[in-house]
This record gives sequence, structure tokens and C-alpha cells, in this order.
Amino acid sequence: MLFTKLCKYDGTRTKILSVREFKQIAGRAGRKGFDDHGSVVAQAPEHVIDNLRAKQKADAAGKRKYTKKQPPPRGYVHWDEETFERLIERPPETLRSRFRITHGMVLSLLQQDADRDNLADNFTSLRQLIRRCHEDDGTKQRLFTEAAQLVRSLYRAGVIKMVKDTRTDYRWVVTNEDLQWDFSLFHTLALYLVEVLAVLEREEPEYALDVLSVVEAILENPMVILRQQTDRLRGDLLAQLKAEGVDYEERIERIQEVHYPKPIADFLYSTFELFKQAHPWVRGAEVEPKSIGRELFEHYMSFGTFIRRYGLQRSEGVVLRYLSQVYKTLAQSVPEIVKDDVVYDMEAFFRTMLERVDNSLLEEWESLIHPELQVQRAEEREESQRKLRYYELLHDPRAFAARVRAEMHQLVRELAQTNWEEASLCIHQVDDDPWTPERFEETLAPYFAEYGEIVFTPEARQAHLTRIAKSGDRRWDVTQVLLDPEGDNLWHIAASVDLSDPSCLEGPLLELQRIGV
Repeated sequence: MLFTKLCKYDGTRTKILSVREFKQIAGRAGRKGFDDHGSVVAQAPEHVIDNLRAKQKADAAGKRKYTKKQPPPRGYVHWDEETFERLIERPPETLRSRFRITHGMVLSLLQQDADRDNLADNFTSLRQLIRRCHEDDGTKQRLFTEAAQLVRSLYRAGVIKMVKDTRTDYRWVVTNEDLQWDFSLFHTLALYLVEVLAVLEREEPEYALDVLSVVEAILENPMVILRQQTDRLRGDLLAQLKAEGVDYEERIERIQEVHYPKPIADFLYSTFELFKQAHPWVRGAEVEPKSIGRELFEHYMSFGTFIRRYGLQRSEGVVLRYLSQVYKTLAQSVPEIVKDDVVYDMEAFFRTMLERVDNSLLEEWESLIHPELQVQRAEEREESQRKLRYYELLHDPRAFAARVRAEMHQLVRELAQTNWEEASLCIHQVDDDPWTPERFEETLAPYFAEYGEIVFTPEARQAHLTRIAKSGDRRWDVTQVLLDPEGDNLWHIAASVDLSDPSCLEGPLLELQRIGV
């Protein structure tokens, strides 16, 4: 066993090792941690070595003056032989159960019971789970009470309902069939999301964005992103105040009042207070208003643009994880009855973004760690993903149209920014008629010579500007109108979607035909 010690022992003398000396000795060793004589070699922390060397120099010079010790680095955790022996000799800590019941758990167990044919009673799986948990009898009784409260909450929210058995007088508890088949309540405050969405006015112009804000409010705060948003807003305000000649003290005071954006915060806080009064099981949970996904969708930014805007190159995994939660909550926790076309477009926007980023970034990281598992996972996922995507695209016209619009809007965004390389990645390339970056630039040269720019505002992403018409069996023609500053709007993009070949599901669906008048 290699212990963390301060010195190297060879039986006759003691020597303090530096990092360079330790690497030299370990490099000469037949096994890492042993020198040529078989002696154990271990490296002390840097601050301990520096303090011991400073003490040796002071002793050699005959100085009795106290030498200030160098403190350990931030986050340092001490570990030595005594720590190791203490872990061996002391009895282990007692494991304590932390079992909790959530709405998502109740709903999942209810759906599990519905798949069985030999039911004895409602909530059979839920009762068995509580009885078999490792809590004491008193806690189990409290869990039964909490489970009853959660069931009543689901009933009041319309997630579950009672259906009378035609053969007997018994009433079965079932999931509301108006919800999507993959509806889930995997967040602690998912029931608040369902209830508050019913309060929003669908006629409001920002209804879809408010739905997204409610979704983000129940998610965990990614502080590294929120800090960068705050810093950017404060920097912009500081530059503005300096240009206006505001005094230093006033500038500092006003900057401290700036925080990251919190859309519809007053509405969220007030409705959540009412929700807590009606649902005492909330237990101190709070909504957390923020605007990360909303900012991405409002400005229709790409993943890379958002990363560069806030300098999050070292936190891409955090951004990817958060956006995955946003998409999953939009798809599975927002009931379909409250979704309009813009919400479907929003859902498709995040799915298309994550599909591109996940395939090019996340899976690449996994392949570097476990290359032998990557091939196996890809083979196992391929068939199930293809069936799911095929079913969704062929049997859900709204989801199909939303995905097509999302891909088309991404293409228009790259063309508006003259990112020809990215534009070529937004379409399904055909071998005999490829759209290269050079072809995009050459085709749009007359347009930019006449109008100067492609307008890419929220008005340019309205659904009526993207026309989708079925042209054959599993084939559609897609036309996207390009808005120009003069308002002529004569140019358009013509593309097609062919779902007859299952291989087209991997990547973009659009096959570009032409761009012109």
C-alpha cells in the first residue's frame, strides 16, 4: 500500500522529496511508487514540502525568528497514514435510509399497475414499495400518509382519474388519457408546472415563452451559467454608465443591483405561494426563475454561439445537461393540451440542437473513455431510436412540422450570418447533388448584392412562412420564404423531405433543391 508520507525512507537516512525528484525516482522504478531498492516512495503536498524546507533553512542559518507557514491550497483535503489507519480501526458510519415518495414515483407505479392483468387493488406496487423500504414502522406510516396526499394532488390536477368497473362497484385509478403516452413527473415541482400552465393565457403573444419560463423555474439552477449572465449584464451596464459620466460610487451601487434575468418572476412567486398553501408536502422547495433556454430560443442562438457569448468553453457539459433537462421537461411534463404550434417549434428547436451537439460532442467524449462500449451502445440504440422517430414523424403531424421548421430556421440563421460551412451541415446532403459552402455563397451572391442581408428576426420564424405540402408516399415539399429589408420577400428556399429511407432519420431531414426567386 502506498501511504502519503513526508519523506523517503531507505533505512539509514531521511530525505524530503520535491515533485521533480519524486517523478525522477518513480520513473526509474520498476513499479510506480518504489525505487531501485524496493523502498516505498510517496510525495508530500507542495505546501508541506515548502514549509519543511523553509524550516530547515532557518535552522541551518541559526535563525530563531518564526517563519510564516504557507497555507494549503483552496479545497485541499489532508490524507496521511494516520487517516488511513483511522478509517480501518474506527467502526463504519451507520447507513440511514433517505426514502421519499414523489409525484413521478406515484405516477410510474400507477402506470406499472395498469400493465398487469391480475390486480388485487389500486396502488398495489406503491404499497409494496413502502412496506419493503428500509424505514422504521413510524416512518412507513408517515410515507403512506404522504402518498395519499400526493395521490389527491394528482387527482385535483387532472393527471389521474377514477373509472368505475362495469362488472363490480369498484373504482379503478387510471392515468388521464388526454396526456401524452410518455407523460412524466420526474421533477419535484412538476405538479406545480402542470397546474400553473392552466392559468396562462394562450392568447398572449408571449404565451410560449412564458411556458418555457415556467419550465425553467422548476429546474435546478446551473450557477456557472447564471454567474456569467450576471457578469455580462453588469459589464454592459458599467460601460454605459462610464460613457454617461456617472460617478464611481453610484456606478458600483447600481451594478450591485443587477442580476441574471428572471422573466415573469412576480407571477411565478405569487402562484407558487398559493400552490404551497394547497400542497403542504412541498417542504421548503422554491421556484427558481431564470432565462437560459428562453434566451437561446428568443435569439435563436446555436449552442456554440451561446457558449462563446458567455465564455463557457470549460462548462459545455453543464450547459448540455441543463438544455437536456429543458427539452425533457418540455416533451414529457408539459401536457399536450396546453401546447400550441410555437411550443412545438420550441421543443423541436431544443431537440435539433441537442441532437447535433450530442452526436458531435458528448458521444465523442464517451468513445474516448470507453471505445469498446461505444459500438455496442450504438448498435443497441439504433433500432429502438429509429422506430421511435419513425412513429413520431409519420403519425404526429404537429411534431413533424415542428421539426421541419426547426431545421429550416437553423439553415436560415446560418445563411443570414453567412456561415456557409455550418449551412452545409444543416441539410441532408445528396451524393450526386451536394450543397457545398462554395455553392451556398455563389447562389446567394445576387441576393446579398441586392438586399445586403437576410432578415432573421422572430417575424422571420413565423409558421406561415414555412409551407409543407405532401407530394407523395412519405414525401413532402417544403418552402421557406426569406424576408429581406425592402419587404419584397421574393426569394425562397425549396427543399424536400423523404421518409421512405430509414437512414434519413440519422441527421437532418431536409434535402435542399434550390434557393432563388
